[in-house]
Amino acid sequence: MRAYIPMDPAQATVGIAHMVVTGRVVAAMDDGTITTEFFDECMNRHQRGDWGLMNAEDSQVNEAALEVGSRVMSAYELPQPIGRDKQLWIMSYGGFITDGESRLFAETEVMLPSEY
Repeated sequence: MRAYIPMDPAQATVGIAHMVVTGRVVAAMDDGTITTEFFDECMNRHQRGDWGLMNAEDSQVNEAALEVGSRVMSAYELPQPIGRDKQLWIMSYGGFITDGESRLFAETEVMLPSEY
């Protein structure tokens, strides 16, 4: 798996300080089941505040969480299922840290639902 470079925090709704990608997601990227293009698209959508498949209530919770640094979550449909998983989940949490100008979520985790 190659390194993902987060978008400029000044342009992001969800700034990322530290990212963890779970083992099954890495394995799916290594075998081509999850392409780098799909991964980058999901990460960029998450950072822009596009919550993907989240329902209206969960999207409202995310919007409120952006104010205080509590957990925000996105879900995106996988191009093909991986086992029983049909979605890729991205969660940012851990409160905010600052890089001098921007607020960044301390942790962002990319996983399959079965890894939660």
